[in-house]
Amino acid sequence: MLTVRAATMSDVLSLAPRLREADLLELKAWGERDPVQALMEGLHSPDGCFVAVTPDDVPQIIFGTTPSSERYLGFVWMMGTDAIKTHWVQVLRETKTWLNRIRGDYLVLANAVYAKNTLHIKWIRWAGFIFLRKLFINGEEFYEFAKLFPMEG
Repeated sequence: MLTVRAATMSDVLSLAPRLREADLLELKAWGERDPVQALMEGLHSPDGCFVAVTPDDVPQIIFGTTPSSERYLGFVWMMGTDAIKTHWVQVLRETKTWLNRIRGDYLVLANAVYAKNTLHIKWIRWAGFIFLRKLFINGEEFYEFAKLFPMEG
């Protein structure tokens, strides 16, 4: 069973060398030089950053949102170790709750996923995001996705 808490620098340093191969390939396709640097960007997001840890506090999945230039739009992201497969049912069960929490005041969460990151594509589809278009970033194929949230009040 995983529990979620605010992420720390030590979580980033622990996770970076243990990320799933698909996540490392996605970072490389984005043009990211170093997984530590990529995770640090998420950690320093003004929106906050969360990590799912095992009972002995070993980080396995890191996620959050980062703001865009538009107040209504946030970029959602997630990376993790192979433990995501072991805890897949829990991840699916808690997805809606965590998406609602991390979206804050955003009306739209969006991003792009590497076309070869099949596990994340399954999660994105299951979480109710729609795929908008195919993109090529640094010559690599990505799928842009988004999810709309109703206005409150």
